[in-house]
Amino acid sequence: MLLNIVSNIDVFILCGGKGERLRSAVSDRPKVLADINGKPFLEILVENLTAFGFKRIILGVGYLKEQIIGHFKDYNLKNPDLKIEFSEENHPLGTGGAVKKIEPFIKSGHFIVMNGDAFFDLDFGKFHDYHLKNNSLVSIALTRIEDASDCGIVDLNDGGRITAFKEKIPVKKAGLINAGIYLMNKEIFSHMPLKDVFSLEYDLFPQILEHSCYGFIGEGKFIDIGVPDRYKKAKKLLTNNQ
Repeated sequence: MLLNIVSNIDVFILCGGKGERLRSAVSDRPKVLADINGKPFLEILVENLTAFGFKRIILGVGYLKEQIIGHFKDYNLKNPDLKIEFSEENHPLGTGGAVKKIEPFIKSGHFIVMNGDAFFDLDFGKFHDYHLKNNSLVSIALTRIEDASDCGIVDLNDGGRITAFKEKIPVKKAGLINAGIYLMNKEIFSHMPLKDVFSLEYDLFPQILEHSCYGFIGEGKFIDIGVPDRYKKAKKLLTNNQ
């Protein structure tokens, strides 16, 4: 049943970043193509999505985009049931600008947006049900970590509605953080800033809290590869996902 539910939902993966903090470990390719035990990180994300039944994925590409396009054009030929398209950025648009640019690509009434440099073992079926149950404009996947001092914390009320996004605090403290996976109603495009370059996290989400925005707490493993230390951990953590 889950396969039928998600097969018509579009997925957009943000792949345009330069990955400057990871440059000492990955210098010859985009961050999303960082090698994880012989496989590009982004390919692991795509395989996880197809295992859930998603059939249409849009990759937002910018920095060294030819490498990503070349790799996934070949991948697409080997997986004819999956449709991969590319939204090309000629200059950095930020996470918000990248999403705004894909409006013409989106065919489904709601769609997934996710970061291309993080893996979260999320139950997309439960995430989707939660989104529909709350009639949410945007649902954000959250994960609980013991030390959130390097991250912004997300506050929820008792009903799961997001009440605040708090900036990083230089104190070790457990909390809920944004895991970089969003389920958005197509209506979200009408709430976006007029400018073309902006951030989802800083310029859009805090401005739409008066609308129906909910946080979904996932229990699966979470890792991002944004810095060399976490990239090293990802190689160990994701061994069983290949």
